[in-house]
Amino acid sequence: MDAAILIFAWFWTGQAPAGMQVPFPSMASCQEARQNLFDDRKRALGEAGGAGHRVPQLSATCVAAAPPAVLPALKASEPASQPSPVATPPAAAPAQQPVTPAGLEWLVSRPVNLLDWGLQKAVNTIEAVHAIKVIYQVNGAAAEDFVNVDFSLSEAGHLKYTIQGAVTARLPEMVNETYCIAAVKAWREAVLKINGDNPLASIEDWFIRADRNPAERPPNLAESIAAGFDFKMTINGLGQQPGLSCQTAFVEEPTAPAK
Repeated sequence: MDAAILIFAWFWTGQAPAGMQVPFPSMASCQEARQNLFDDRKRALGEAGGAGHRVPQLSATCVAAAPPAVLPALKASEPASQPSPVATPPAAAPAQQPVTPAGLEWLVSRPVNLLDWGLQKAVNTIEAVHAIKVIYQVNGAAAEDFVNVDFSLSEAGHLKYTIQGAVTARLPEMVNETYCIAAVKAWREAVLKINGDNPLASIEDWFIRADRNPAERPPNLAESIAAGFDFKMTINGLGQQPGLSCQTAFVEEPTAPAK
């Protein structure tokens, strides 16, 4: 099996990165070690109570190496990354792997992961939205309300991120679909407004900078990244009212489903 090198870097926002390269005897063992790094970071985020500023950003990628490299001894505190001398199980067939958009593949291969850098900018944008105005209907009459947003940016599956908001509706009646659609629409508009009032302008602001992105940047990068994001709003009713959620793609304005 082809040898591989795990290249990873960690950095605090606004500071120069520190990095390391570790050779592995196979691509499969390199990818396992890479996943261990991200799992460790997620555990650290959990221990920090979700405070991303207390956990450094991380980029890690496996690249083919030739000739096969000899694995150096790892620290005792990292047994999970130590490959077994026994034959490593083969990696899954390429046809079974999720297809990564060209833009995302290019971002995560940069020496300092531009995907992490852009996600941090996205989080900063979301943090700037403290409240939104929601327009809804009560017995056929228009009403509006200002609600505080409890938000998060979470990864769901293979490079898929959901910009999530949660509100408690101050409605005299049951929370309904009309309110949920109005809420996710207002949430989406509030986030996008900070970066140009449209989805692709936001992506351009978060992930593209002339001084960080060399000329070989793939075309239609913003469109590729936008496909990896969704907006979701969860509406919680007062008291015993059941809540509900509605979701829309990053580039699509939410609309009521056809009756």
